[in-house]
Amino acid sequence: TGKTLLTYNHFGFDVLDPATANESWLIKKIVDFAKEAKQPFLDVGAGYGRLTKLLINEGAKVICNEIDFHHLIYARQQIQPQHYDRLHLNNKRFPDEMNFEEG
Repeated sequence: TGKTLLTYNHFGFDVLDPATANESWLIKKIVDFAKEAKQPFLDVGAGYGRLTKLLINEGAKVICNEIDFHHLIYARQQIQPQHYDRLHLNNKRFPDEMNFEEG
């Protein structure tokens, strides 16, 4: 399952490393879907933003949702500046504190 990284808040682990991403049929399906997606992805509990980075690199818009701001800072550092327009950082609790526009 790849190298695990303990989250800053000690609530979980981020297990998506490059080897895992290449081996996981589920991650491959999500990344393939990202190539054609018209709506933004919501990465809930994004951790260090590894899935967010994969999706952004495929052209998707992503709401990177993580309650610990340390993770959001790290996730943003993983994204190239020219892709910032497709990245939205959010530290609200899901689903209770999140509000989305209609549609």
